[in-house]
Amino acid sequence: KIAKEHVKQSEEMEIPVKQGVFSYEGKAASPYQAYLSINDSVMISFMLYNENIRITADAKNKNASTVKGGPQCDQYNEYLQTIQPLDQEIGALWKKKHDAGEDSPEAKALDAKLKSLQDEQLAKSSAFIQKYPQSGTSTYLFWRIYGRIEMPKAIELFDGLDKTVLADNSYYKFVAPTMIGQKNTAVGCKVPSMAQETPDGKTLSLDDFRGKYVLIDFWASWCVPCRAANPGIVEIYNKFKDKNFTILGISLDKAKDKWIEAIEKDGLNWNHISDLKFWDNEISRTFGVNSIPATVLVDPNGIIIARNLHKEELEQLLSEKLYP
Repeated sequence: KIAKEHVKQSEEMEIPVKQGVFSYEGKAASPYQAYLSINDSVMISFMLYNENIRITADAKNKNASTVKGGPQCDQYNEYLQTIQPLDQEIGALWKKKHDAGEDSPEAKALDAKLKSLQDEQLAKSSAFIQKYPQSGTSTYLFWRIYGRIEMPKAIELFDGLDKTVLADNSYYKFVAPTMIGQKNTAVGCKVPSMAQETPDGKTLSLDDFRGKYVLIDFWASWCVPCRAANPGIVEIYNKFKDKNFTILGISLDKAKDKWIEAIEKDGLNWNHISDLKFWDNEISRTFGVNSIPATVLVDPNGIIIARNLHKEELEQLLSEKLYP
């Protein structure tokens, strides 16, 4: 059985085996990560593309299996030899930390080692992506790391990928809307002209806030980290609300009653809008938001001057701008 991966989903194809030999022919628009299952215990991963690939498999010993092919296959094998061992070491440390108890001295002693390995993992993955911009393996690695690196670096890596080869790759298609949105609304860009409805049904546009510093806050009533961050947002609002500053909440809620209830319960006394389309919220997609809470700070001229600052960083920047 061959399974072609589509970002957490798979497309399976059963292939008959005759006298220990099988063959499969087809054409792929882009390279895909794939798995060959011999039985329940032997699964061999490789990069499926328009190349001659030869797999020698042992149904009793996965480690005795080999995969040889063209450039896409060779690049995936290089990943398996250079980056996957790091993945496995990190996974083992996370398990050890979990088994010891998150707050135990032993678990805390593992943090520095984990951080070092994760930094090495990100560095090697980034270097691989830059080395092989046409590789399906690069899109897979980018999908894994783009939320963990600084956005300017992520944009640089994404822009370097060869779209002519990778456009149909499922990992590329998954990250593209976020990266294009992030690139079009990066620091220095003009905020897009978009509007949605307030809880009482009135239309409010991003353009309505020209002349003020405005913090666009992407959140939702169901988002636990958002709700935990709200007291800090309230504190910032109360400190600067009389100094040419305001906040616009953009909710990724689906249920209007839950949205309104959270606004009232958390004391979010500023303007709010939403289209109640969950992760398909049009404004959040335009800004390339793929996790919440997320914030964008816009100056009085409608220019984006910061994204996703921590509370202390945001407070310092606003103090500099509003108390010159």
